[in-house]
Formats: sequence, structure tokens, C-alpha cells
Amino acid sequence: MQWSMPPEESLLRALAMNNLHVCPDGAFLHQYGQDSHGWVFSDGRGQIIWIGTGAATGHPSLMTPYKAELSGLIYTLYWLAFHNPQLRGIIRPYCDNKLALNAVFAKCLPSNNPYVHLAADQDLISLCRHLTSLLPSELTIIHSWVKSITKVRLS
Repeated sequence: MQWSMPPEESLLRALAMNNLHVCPDGAFLHQYGQDSHGWVFSDGRGQIIWIGTGAATGHPSLMTPYKAELSGLIYTLYWLAFHNPQLRGIIRPYCDNKLALNAVFAKCLPSNNPYVHLAADQDLISLCRHLTSLLPSELTIIHSWVKSITKVRLS
């Protein structure tokens, strides 16, 4: 993984102003069975605060585009859950994978699984859901699906 240390003051200021935006994204090379992810934290003006990248790990035959997306989301949720238990405010994650986003942030999972495309990645969905349960209660997540990450407009 590659990232710099986060500028905590800028992150906390954006969060306190209910204006911290997070955009995890993934890339999948089917022919090689390789996934990677990246993520960007920014404020409401679009000013980038923190960026990073990493590999999604797993057996090449089990790698999927969903695993790449979920890996970026896992990293951002992990940082939020364990970095600073005093976090409060609103964070706005954007993701261009609607199935993964809905599976992670659903209030409850349906008994008949409509997420058949995500079956191989149920472990990562469970990990994301667990991480959201560890977030401070003063931290609110307002997630958004976007058609394409390149088209995100921060409000």
C-alpha cells in the first residue's frame, strides 16, 4: 500500500464541518486475476486532503471487480473505525458500484440474496458491515452511488 500520513487537522476540520467526502474505487484485470484499489479524502470544496492506493488480495481465480471496490471501502472504514474514536460529524462516501454499496450499508440483508454477483465477496461485505458497526455513534455516513467516479461533483 502507498499513502502518506493523513493531515489530521484538515480531516478533522472537514469532518467537523460535515463536509468530509471519501471516494474509494477499484480496478480489476480479469486476464491476470489482479485487483487494486485507491481512495481519496477531500473537503466539500474538492480540496484533496489524503490519497492512497493498495492491492486487493486473494486467489487470482476468486478476484472480482466487486472485491476491488470493497477493498477500498474496507480501508476507509477501517481508518475511520480505529484511527480516532473521537470522530464526530458527517462523512460522505461515494462509490460507483451500486451492488457493493447497497450490500454494505443496507439496514438489514434480505433473506433471499439478490446480490448473487457478490456471493464470492460476502466475506468482504461482512467485514465492511462489521467495521460500520464499530464507528463512533457521533459519526454519520451518508453514502451515494455515482454513475462514474470521474463524474463526482462535491456539494
